Order: sequence, then C-alpha cells, then structure tokens
Amino acid sequence: MLGDSVLYGLGSADDETFTELLKPAFPDTEIINTGVPGYGLRQELAVLDILGEKMAPDLAVVIYRWNDPEDDLRNKTPAFEFDESGRVVRTDVQVPDTFDPFATREALPLPVRMEDAVYMKFNLYQAARNGVRELRDRFLPPKRRHAVRSWLRVIKSALRGEEYDRIDRPEDKTRAWEITAELLELMQARSEELGTKLVIVSVPAYSLVSDTRYGRYHVEIKTNIEDDMRETCARLGIEYVDLLPAMRRLDPQSEEPLYFYRDNHLAPAGNAVVAELLKDILPTYLN
Repeated sequence: MLGDSVLYGLGSADDETFTELLKPAFPDTEIINTGVPGYGLRQELAVLDILGEKMAPDLAVVIYRWNDPEDDLRNKTPAFEFDESGRVVRTDVQVPDTFDPFATREALPLPVRMEDAVYMKFNLYQAARNGVRELRDRFLPPKRRHAVRSWLRVIKSALRGEEYDRIDRPEDKTRAWEITAELLELMQARSEELGTKLVIVSVPAYSLVSDTRYGRYHVEIKTNIEDDMRETCARLGIEYVDLLPAMRRLDPQSEEPLYFYRDNHLAPAGNAVVAELLKDILPTYLN
C-alpha cells in the first residue's frame, strides 16, 4: 500500500490503522504499509520503483486523498519519464552506490533562506506569527480568509519569480491534474513492468463526508477530487475505487467520529470503517 499520513495512520495507534485491521481478514496475504506523512504520487512512485523489484507485489494500492494534487504540483522530485524504449526511468539526481558519506569532512553548501537561518530562531517572531494567525482565524470568515491567503501567495510567488504551486484558482487545478495524469500513467507503466496490478483508492476529505459533524470549511476547488480522479483513471485504464459514497452512508451510523475534529486524518473509527470497506474490495483485485 502506497500513501501519505492517512495510510501511515497519523493520530491513531499502530494497531488501529486500517492496514493492521485488514491483516486478520487476509491471513495468506502480506500487507505492507509504506505510508509516509507528506508523500504524494511522486514519492509513492519512487517507493514502487525501488521496493517493487525486491518485493514483486501482486497488488499495489495507492491511497489517494484531496491534498495529493497540490503536493504533486509543488514537488518537482522524484522525477520519472519514459525512455526511448518506453520503460519508466528516474531522471532526478540520486545518490550513487559508491557514495561514501565519511569520505569528506567539508560541509556541503546548502541554500538557506534568511527566515530559516535568523528569524525562525527568535521566540518573539514565532509569537507574533501565531498571534497573527489567531487574529485571522478569529475575525476573518473562512471564505475571506482563504481569499486573502491566496492573494498573498500569488504576490509572493510573483516577487520571487517562482511558478505558483498552490491550488487556489481553476487554472492551478487544471495544471495539477495534468501532472497527476502524467504520474499515474508512469505508475501504471511501472506496475506493468513489475507484473503488479495497480488500484487507486480515494479517501475523501472529511468535510465532504459530513459538513455538520466536522464543521470545517474547505474550498471545493481543492477537496472535490473524486470526479477528476474517476475521469483520469478511466482515460488511463486504471482501476479506481471511490470511498466517498460509502463513508457518507456510514458516518451517521458511527457513534465515534470517523475523522479527528478539525483535522483531515482518520480517527480510529474511520480506520475501522475503511478497513471494513477494503475487506470487501480487495479480494476482487487479489484473485
């Protein structure tokens, strides 16, 4: 299983994650959780590329969620492409096997931003920053807050001469999904090279499951990814499973919340629900 902090199980105990809850239902199947907080499709493709050769998995399940398109828009590495023969190859700089980290005592020059090197060291700066956030959250309504934040991001990117790497506008979302489609095509091809079946499973944003229960505003341009993923996977011929309808149906039946309050990670009850859904879904792809 490939994914980020939701797959990793951030906030839940190890034995409460849905991968652990799945294992008793599949005693003859080795289920490997490779989730890492902050990962997107680029990193997950790298995990599949590196570990796939050694593990030769029968099935690769990508746990996809609403912030992945923005992650893949922002990150530029790991990078992959098709070579002249049509095989998937990694193109960004990697550490060679012959590299010896103890061969030199000279510090490598790293790009350090001023705010990281100076201002972040001062507690006063941190206190002021937290105070501004508190005032913003207290006095600005969510929609206005998002608009101001987006406007400031655009200005900062323009001043730095950088490509805008957040999804706040329709054109950002279009560009992000173009990148997503490229990465999914590469992941599908790499899976075929390994003899591995690929399935994408989307875990929905909690506000889409229940606005009233979890009570946090989300911009629909970001969170509503299911239709785009369904269309993209259908075009590429990739198997896709959307958990949103089932989780909307099961959420009112659960005494415990499926998500942590004002957070986007699954609570133990949510992990249990996802595990139950996958128990019915996975056999279709494992046979």
